[in-house]
Amino acid sequence: MSTNVTDRAMDETIARLNIDHYRQLLDNEPDEIRRKAILRRMDEEQSKLERKLRSGGIG
Repeated sequence: MSTNVTDRAMDETIARLNIDHYRQLLDNEPDEIRRKAILRRMDEEQSKLERKLRSGGIG
């Protein structure tokens, strides 16, 4: 596996872990302002991941 492919796979994994982390934060965050900030970050991460996957990879 080339370094570029490995890097893309690792970037995808990190993005998915970040999204999962944001979901866990939401489960434990009662403050609505903080929840909105977490949701915004999660949406940004999901959009970034989707754009990269459509373009053929992350990186």
